[in-house]
Amino acid sequence: MIIAFDGTPLVTRNITGIEQRARNIITELSSGAVHHEFVLVLRQDIAEDRDFDTSFIDNLPAHFRQMWWTPPLNFSGRLARAFGQSLIPFSPTDPSWNIFHSFGPTLPMLHGVCTSNTVHDMAHELDIEVRRSSGAARKRHTIRSAIRRSNLVVAVSRQTAADVQALFQLSSDRMATIPNGIDPIFTPVSDVSLRRLLQDKYQLPRRYVLLVGSDIRRRNYRLVLEALSRVFPHEPALRVVFAGRQQWIHSDLYQKARAMGILDRCVFIESPGDDELAQLYRDATLTVCGSSFEGFGLSVLEAAACGCAVACSDMVSLRELAEDAVAYFAHDDTESIAETIKMLLDDVDYRKLLVVRGLRRAGLYSWRTAAQRLIGALENTVHSAHGRTHA
Repeated sequence: MIIAFDGTPLVTRNITGIEQRARNIITELSSGAVHHEFVLVLRQDIAEDRDFDTSFIDNLPAHFRQMWWTPPLNFSGRLARAFGQSLIPFSPTDPSWNIFHSFGPTLPMLHGVCTSNTVHDMAHELDIEVRRSSGAARKRHTIRSAIRRSNLVVAVSRQTAADVQALFQLSSDRMATIPNGIDPIFTPVSDVSLRRLLQDKYQLPRRYVLLVGSDIRRRNYRLVLEALSRVFPHEPALRVVFAGRQQWIHSDLYQKARAMGILDRCVFIESPGDDELAQLYRDATLTVCGSSFEGFGLSVLEAAACGCAVACSDMVSLRELAEDAVAYFAHDDTESIAETIKMLLDDVDYRKLLVVRGLRRAGLYSWRTAAQRLIGALENTVHSAHGRTHA
């Protein structure tokens, strides 16, 4: 079988959730037994992007073939250039392909080949702030079109799958739930030299609460900061560390911390590498995820895998992910957040129990399993489509 993948997430230095999933799954497929031929479909004009980087695909084995193509210079091609591939993505179709899979929610306009896409969350439909953002209506139209045209929609959680089915009335045979895995770097084994480096570089305290990810509204960083301001008087040595891909000094959150008079209790770390992030998890007293909307909640799983106790919002997708391995609070209740954080800070034994449960829970998620399940779902889709064609 010949499986074509959208190679776009593999040729950028800008790594987000889609890129992480794509690279980890492709890495697993490149190291396992070869049962299929793989084609990475890439646009020539993506090389013009300032974050363009081929170092990942340059090291893939021979059963990963690259197909570079130039968008047509017709009206559709000009629109694609003007608005970006994610909005109007066109691609050639090779009749030898059995299926084309996208690691994101958008799909090329393909004909005569099975297609599959990955939905990480339905924020563009269900999160009011995302719906109001610039270009949201156009993005919703593109994603809706992709979901309706897809032979198979892959969701990263049961909650996301339920959201897709509720919004689009897809039959269960067109859906597959394949959770993310955890990068092997996220383990409880500390790197002492890296710990010292981070402590010197960021003046890290011995006792801190860690929040991971850039400052977007649904992460509720302001509410968590307000909750922590209630905890700080009881914890003179406690600090809060924000780690994400963001210039924090220019963020509203930074200004809020200054206005609240607690800037000296905050540490802001910009774009940590995975090895740094893993050590930040290991050394944190606890990790907090206050999101009001999550498709998966990778930071919760990464923290658990590193042996860090977690407090998180009582979202369905996070309960699905963590079950009894974390302490929950109401995402929109400052008092609930503060009480949960204070309880975990005070109760060492309960934190230790959550660490044990978290390590066990994190062990259920691997990229190898995700890759195997994806290939199985793609095979089933092709066989089902073949059977309908010949029925």
